[in-house]
Amino acid sequence: MKQNSIGRFIHILRTRNNISQGRLSKGLCSIATLSRIELGERIPDKFLMDALFQRLGKSPDKFEVLLAEKDYSLYEKRKDIEKALFLNDYALANELLLEYQHKKECKGSLHEQFVLKVSGILDYEDRNDIDQALEKFLAALKCTLPHWKYGELRGQLLSLEEIDLFLLISMSYAKKNKTYDVIVRLKELIEYIENGYTDEEEKVKVYPKAAYLLVKFYCKKGNYLSAEDLCEKAIDILTSNGVIVGLADLLLLFVEILNKNGKDVKEKKVRLQLASLLKVYEEYDIKLLFPSDTAIIVKNIQNDIYLMGELIKANRVTVKISQENLSSDICAAESLSRIESGKRAPRNKNYEAIAGRLGIAKDIYNTTIEAETYDILETKRDIDRMLFGHQIENAWASYMRLKKLLTAKTNENKQYLSYMEAILHYQAKKIGTKTALKKMEKALEYTLKNYKDIALCSCILSRQEAFILNQIAILTFDTGQKKQAIDILRSVSKSYENSKIDLKYHSVQYLLVLQNLSMYLEEDDQLEAAIEICDKAIKLALKCAKGNFLSRFITNKAFTLERIDMENQTELYEKTCRLYYQQAYSLSELMKDPSTHSIVGEYYKLKYNESADSHLETTDY
Repeated sequence: MKQNSIGRFIHILRTRNNISQGRLSKGLCSIATLSRIELGERIPDKFLMDALFQRLGKSPDKFEVLLAEKDYSLYEKRKDIEKALFLNDYALANELLLEYQHKKECKGSLHEQFVLKVSGILDYEDRNDIDQALEKFLAALKCTLPHWKYGELRGQLLSLEEIDLFLLISMSYAKKNKTYDVIVRLKELIEYIENGYTDEEEKVKVYPKAAYLLVKFYCKKGNYLSAEDLCEKAIDILTSNGVIVGLADLLLLFVEILNKNGKDVKEKKVRLQLASLLKVYEEYDIKLLFPSDTAIIVKNIQNDIYLMGELIKANRVTVKISQENLSSDICAAESLSRIESGKRAPRNKNYEAIAGRLGIAKDIYNTTIEAETYDILETKRDIDRMLFGHQIENAWASYMRLKKLLTAKTNENKQYLSYMEAILHYQAKKIGTKTALKKMEKALEYTLKNYKDIALCSCILSRQEAFILNQIAILTFDTGQKKQAIDILRSVSKSYENSKIDLKYHSVQYLLVLQNLSMYLEEDDQLEAAIEICDKAIKLALKCAKGNFLSRFITNKAFTLERIDMENQTELYEKTCRLYYQQAYSLSELMKDPSTHSIVGEYYKLKYNESADSHLETTDY
């Protein structure tokens, strides 16, 4: 993807929706800066890029982002502050906020807005000073919407940070007994999100939070019919996207609402789903319920992030070129060494020269395929979700439409087309395992040549490369080469584990790899290792709010524990396995994973001669 593609996507989305440059850029940057971004003459930093796409109702998470280590550190600092707030560790949050403020990169309206927001939350929660908190929330919102007043939502374009502030302001006004007005404003906000956030990947981050607040107010007013409809819709948006941020809180409210509305059958089902989710969190000692009003600001992370220094070093080592030769006529060898170690950020011009010499195709922002419009990226994401859910016919139909829109000029597009043809033909049983494997290996070679001869654990893999390697491992295993398949999956997982980047920024592909690795280790009789992988994966899935993976790993763990009992001729894990299967059955239904739901249900009935939800216990909340 060319560097000006980010600007091109913004320009197309903006003009298609008849949004002026002034309206989009208001409070974020100057019109001149936005114009330069759209023309490809300037690359926005990640905070500005995120805000621009969010105001357009689209998700920036469809882009792979390449950051210098100092920028990644700043991004992570925000996450650490939000985590401290979620855990009610206000002393740590305040300490981290001071560190954030003193970083020289923290300049401009977006950073000022974040500082005011966090400071306001500390006033709200730690000091119980609602008036001071409200003043700061309003000031924070005016950093990017200088002329905005609470209640004037018509015609506005809002980023996630601005929506969070709207919610914090609403909670503050509610504390000041302005509940009726808050209900009106929240209804307007939800209408805005429904109409303005047309990308499901971004809507799932904001709609459930706004709905959660409004549902709570509906319940206080005794309006349980409206509460039921809104709560169910918010839960559906979360589960349809495999996300569990705030899901337990919504399920807890939903149980209360269904009880009030006399819907006993539905209430029982939701209770079982909530109990299953709570028990998983409890077993892995991870907090899930919103411990305070303002914990609602927690965000769902989806981005794929890479470090410039790591990428340069990994590619340099792979092609066996010295720092001296690589840096020649570009920069001093010492400067390259500091870039690779993360102690220095390369100038854009130097990065381009180094990347060109190494044959690196990545720019600051990348898409896994070269696309003319953002719609193509949304269709690709839908296809990925269909494949995950084994909806092969739907995936095939969507792929055939997408294929007509893609050019086969770039290696990334050639790779994607080859990969999809192979996987869809194989799933439809139009080609055999060995043929599919050859096609997968050919697809991989478009961007990763001679993959068998290099140390994959030292590579920086794109999301697409990881998906293809995962499929190669599956097909390799199916041809009877168990050890080779396990080695591939271990190498891919190590490539992510060896990075300085937190695993949450590559969680989708990493969890897919661990899913197959846990199964293959069990089939290879490495039972303890399989259990270890399942535990690691479940913990990460909870941390990253990837609820669609939970039932699969819980099932793998249960089956492996059964194998341990069989090997040792014991019944130590029988009760535990029953519970795990029941949880997997309930959670797979909740997270709309019909394949896992059917497999677990049939297996449980065959083994225990009863339904998987017969004895699943609810709990007191």
